[in-house]
Amino acid sequence: MRLIKILLLCTFFFTCRSQIKAFDPADLSGHWQFKFDQQDQGVKGQWYRANYTNQWQKITVPGSFNNTFHDSLWYPGKAWYRRDFTIPPEWPEGRRYLRALGVVSRSKLWLHGYF
Repeated sequence: MRLIKILLLCTFFFTCRSQIKAFDPADLSGHWQFKFDQQDQGVKGQWYRANYTNQWQKITVPGSFNNTFHDSLWYPGKAWYRRDFTIPPEWPEGRRYLRALGVVSRSKLWLHGYF
């Protein structure tokens, strides 16, 4: 069984699904870690690294951080979403696909700390 770390830098809400084929998706909805990046320090501070654990908040996906953190209704900056998940052992080896719905086009994805 392999543990996968996902970190997604977003400016909006999203729904995320990993799939190996159209008929066998793994739904990644649920609890994620979340962090605002008001000073645009996330990449420089290596927030994508697994050992960066400083002050993450919980957020439920799908959903918007605007609905969870009401004081951020008009927040214009960057935000980070983070989640660990395990690939089911019954999935065959090979290429995997990650489909993120509701993610803005300027988003970036790190997997195991790699962009």
